[in-house]
Amino acid sequence: MTTLTHPFEIQASDSADTPDQMMLTWGNIPSDSVASIYLPTVAASDIISLANKLYVKHRLTATDANTIHGPAGNVTFVPIPGGQGRYAGLLSVNLPDLVKPASSYTVGVRQLTQASATIQPPPPPPPQPRTFSESAKAAPEPTTFSWLETRGAFQYTFTIKPRDQLLYPEQRLLAWLQWRIGVTPPTSRWLPVLRRYLNLTKIRVINFGGDPNKIPPSQTGNVPGTGPEPICPPVKADKEFEVIGKVVAIHYDRFGDFSGFTICNEEGSNHSFRGREHTVEELVRRAWIERTVVRVLVEECDPHWPITINLLRYH
Repeated sequence: MTTLTHPFEIQASDSADTPDQMMLTWGNIPSDSVASIYLPTVAASDIISLANKLYVKHRLTATDANTIHGPAGNVTFVPIPGGQGRYAGLLSVNLPDLVKPASSYTVGVRQLTQASATIQPPPPPPPQPRTFSESAKAAPEPTTFSWLETRGAFQYTFTIKPRDQLLYPEQRLLAWLQWRIGVTPPTSRWLPVLRRYLNLTKIRVINFGGDPNKIPPSQTGNVPGTGPEPICPPVKADKEFEVIGKVVAIHYDRFGDFSGFTICNEEGSNHSFRGREHTVEELVRRAWIERTVVRVLVEECDPHWPITINLLRYH
């Protein structure tokens, strides 16, 4: 059994009377696949109760207090309970063992919300003289229409690779997840999702022949013993170089956290840099909005991690 997982977030429904719905289109995923959705801040029983009211028939069931599952085939609708803000979740799909390497599967997810509009009738014509046999016509009533519209959408594409090519990426993901959990506030809605994501990743590492207990946390996903670690010499003037240009892109990871930025120099070449600090994000965003020239100083051994960032103003 091959398990595919990916985190996501959706907007809570504004009303419990007319809840939003997740519409999952499974594309060419094998019909005997099984999907599960984990929403740690939503009761699975609430989702099942809404499904019983909205749909004549459905195949959703609750597997634990915050997880539902069902067949991954054709189209699946999942009602979203009302609440405030966003719900963080984890989508998992279990594929049968018959899938072949190099096969690609795409899952499309839309959040549908009910919208309505009332069309007022045209004003009545001016009164006209009528005979005794004519009867007065009732004024036309306003007409109300309702429909489902897309509130948000996202799409995942999974590519199946041979087993010997899967271990290292999963080890790197495991190292990064352990680091990410260590720096995530206890009150974050993402923390339970990250922990379940980590547990599923550990299982995959074991299935691919690795030992998750030998992988320490790493912000950059470094895995011990998989290659030479970069060693930076003491900082020297001749071991540093600078990149001068304007910010053309700001990067965020799958959880919406700042992860870096890209500068375009006068020659038209792009240089990407990593970053995690909130203050760096604010500095870069300011330079991006104001179109300020930026100078980034980096070390030769690690050209994507800034030593210093300067905002320049040319007259």
